[in-house]
Amino acid sequence: MTEATEFDILGDIKEDEQGTAVSRATGFSLCRYSEDSRTLTVRGWIADGEGVVELRFLAPGGRLLGQAVLSETRIDVLRRYGTTNQVPNGFRVSLECGLRVGDQVMVEFVAEDGRLLGSRAARASEAEIFAVESLEYDTASKQLSYEGYFVPGRQIRGMSITLSRGRTEAVDEMFVHRKDIGQRITNGANLYAGFRGRVFHAGQGDLKAATLIAHYVNGEDRSFPLPIENTVYDAPRAVIEKLEINWLVGKFRLHGWFRAFQEVTRIDISVAGQLCHSIPVINSSDAVMKQQRFKGPIAREFTIEARLEDAFENLGLLCSATSPEVSISLYNRTSLLLEQVQAARDTVVQKASLSYSAFDRRNSVLALQGCYVGAARPCSLQVLCNGVAVGQPLAVQASADHGAMMPGVQAGEWSWMYDINGVVTASTRISVRLFDENGLLLGEADAPTLRPTVVSGHEVVEGLDVEAQAAAQHAHNFARRPLPPNTVLFTLQGSITLFYGGGAVRLLDLMRFFHNAGYTVMLVDRTAPWEIARRPAVYREMREYVDHHLMIPQLIKSQMLALSIAEMERKPDADLHDRKLIDKLKEVQKKGRLMSADSKALAERADTHFNYMCTALANHFSPRLAISSYVWSAEFHQGLRPGIYGMIDTVDMQVMRYESFCDAHARFGPAAVPNLEKYALSEAEELRFLSLAQGFIAISRQERDWLASRLGAHRVVAAGVSVTAPVAPVQRRNSGRAHPIVLFVGNLYEPNTFSLRRFVQEQWAGVTEAVPGAKLVVCGRVGEGLQDLADPSIELTGIVDSLADLYQRATIAINPVLFGSGLPVKTVEGLSNGKAVVCTEFGARGLEDAVACGALIVTPFETIGERIIQMLKDPGGRRAVEEAAKTFVRNSLSPETVMADLMNFVESRIFYNPA
Repeated sequence: MTEATEFDILGDIKEDEQGTAVSRATGFSLCRYSEDSRTLTVRGWIADGEGVVELRFLAPGGRLLGQAVLSETRIDVLRRYGTTNQVPNGFRVSLECGLRVGDQVMVEFVAEDGRLLGSRAARASEAEIFAVESLEYDTASKQLSYEGYFVPGRQIRGMSITLSRGRTEAVDEMFVHRKDIGQRITNGANLYAGFRGRVFHAGQGDLKAATLIAHYVNGEDRSFPLPIENTVYDAPRAVIEKLEINWLVGKFRLHGWFRAFQEVTRIDISVAGQLCHSIPVINSSDAVMKQQRFKGPIAREFTIEARLEDAFENLGLLCSATSPEVSISLYNRTSLLLEQVQAARDTVVQKASLSYSAFDRRNSVLALQGCYVGAARPCSLQVLCNGVAVGQPLAVQASADHGAMMPGVQAGEWSWMYDINGVVTASTRISVRLFDENGLLLGEADAPTLRPTVVSGHEVVEGLDVEAQAAAQHAHNFARRPLPPNTVLFTLQGSITLFYGGGAVRLLDLMRFFHNAGYTVMLVDRTAPWEIARRPAVYREMREYVDHHLMIPQLIKSQMLALSIAEMERKPDADLHDRKLIDKLKEVQKKGRLMSADSKALAERADTHFNYMCTALANHFSPRLAISSYVWSAEFHQGLRPGIYGMIDTVDMQVMRYESFCDAHARFGPAAVPNLEKYALSEAEELRFLSLAQGFIAISRQERDWLASRLGAHRVVAAGVSVTAPVAPVQRRNSGRAHPIVLFVGNLYEPNTFSLRRFVQEQWAGVTEAVPGAKLVVCGRVGEGLQDLADPSIELTGIVDSLADLYQRATIAINPVLFGSGLPVKTVEGLSNGKAVVCTEFGARGLEDAVACGALIVTPFETIGERIIQMLKDPGGRRAVEEAAKTFVRNSLSPETVMADLMNFVESRIFYNPA
């Protein structure tokens, strides 16, 4: 009698002709069909076999497949239904018939008089398929190696191998992924059907009747004899241990080993059908011999490390392969010893990276950044928190620059901010999925060791892992990008998201201009990921014309410096220039500061760590043009490769600023510049720093002339601040005499705080008396130095993301500064927003043409209040000034006008004199 545990399909309780209940439950335990042998194997039962004399098996449509009788007693069925009759109640039948996998098979239980006592139907499943594809015996090591696949009809719990002398060992590896199984076998076979293993200390006599045994979960076993006649003796072996393809940095690494009983004189390796042209490094390996328990011929390890474009011809085909297989061929002097295709034991293909994830609780914004390389361009991105999708896939931000990094391979950077309705903590695992235009998955990116940084409402940063963040940011910065020859790299010793004032406006203006002119723009600054979500609107706008944003956060720059040194030391083709820069970076790591400066104006502002890391990045990407901001960035230019033309955008000449501050200190006293020593600087020292660059951008004609007379006119070009789209005067809610608004915009800067304070103390009361309801709106960090001037008629807004609303509300704008240097950017902003601007002579420096055409109202400081009153009370005169401002901006401040000399200067040096 047979024990079993299957009750797959249970029938109903039947009644006989007298109405007495009898158990006629029926079931199929097995219904399997092999299309190759045309054999149907069925197994089943009926709870009470009394009176059953015949079984009929029917195909769809009632076609008779065969007949049988109950032939075994199922103890498990008797126990289940409490039947005491010990007559046979089970069957196990094999029928040769025509059928298809998936067809329904019916079994009928028939009585002696032809009555139907019960029936049951089941669909024919795939038959169990067993195949041993490889059987090899190593005579020196006495090892038997085997590999194959097994598609069971029932669930199995394990497999073992039994040798001729009764020795049994478990199969080493089961459920090995075999993607080819689905191509060989129909009916959705399990792709994890492979098995492989080795038996050690096996004599040749052990092979005579060796079998593989499948152990089913119901306790049954099934034996499959090994095809010993197919055993290959002393065959060469090769194993690919690890395959690494990092598309982000364009590197390829493959490691494995081989062993042959004949001399190997040549080894060929292909990946995804692409022949690898790089030469492997081959060494004898005692470690492999010990690990594999080999005796006899020595095993040899081989390693290939190369750049992808050096190793393979058709990178597009290689990049499109989802699971690249490796083909290895071993040759001796006269013949092919081994040709084998296999998947590496460990395959790592990196096409996408996540360099940071930061969540700002104050405005519920999640910020992400990363890179992607693939055969197709990613069009949408899905964010996952702890493996759960957040919202719907959204379009990849349009600012991401995609281009051909290598033939047939697309690459680019993506930056993304999401207003998330939920809570992200420092322990949340963030990952992303990238999709193409058809919604097909291109790749996934996560950072298992990098958790999101979370900024609380009190600006506390939680979850910052310094080492992990530095590693992720470094990998992002050095990831390969498709940079065309017309690439401009900008550096800013500060955070673009927290950078305020005229310098910020200036840098954004230059980057916007080059982007609109068709250049690829790359920015390197000290922005930290956890700062980005603080001003999301500002960052989104910036990324519209910054194609690549590389960050060197202040908190982790020391760790990133160490990683930069290691990155350059690993460079296989490092030249003399690279080695010199490595020495400089090590010196920076040791000393902290290289260039000595007598003045605090330069000594305290030059960030040597940042500057030299920017140099390493510039040399890595080799843009044709590199522009740094301010004189204290001069060290950046010291190590640039000869093919990179480096320029300093002076923004504001520090020696001119110091002279202006000295004059203000003498005229107005210490209150004008409380810490004059902070700005102390000699002309010789500033020129010593500036001379490290090849060219200079001056923000005004006055600065251009000063630089040209000292450093040579051929190295200097003037470019002011341009206006991309001047805003026409708009209909204001506050017009005429009804609550007019006077607007001042400024940074926390001595000329602003001193001049505005004096204006308020001496003249603002007169304005409010002459124009009741007038309000002074002070925007920017300058308000931090004016907190004591609290007054109902004065509003201190602090920093705002967009000035457009303030200018729309404003009646006029003012710039009453009493001293200063450079270009008065706030005056340009007022003009560009179509406002009548009342200013002092210092507030109009460099804008003499605007004064000449009536677009600016310039007056001595003592009478600025009177001119404000005049403008507020005279709408007609004010509109005339606004129209003049609009005309001046359109004719004189357009990018085509302001940047014309800069464009001619740059292109003449980059394209016509590339050296």
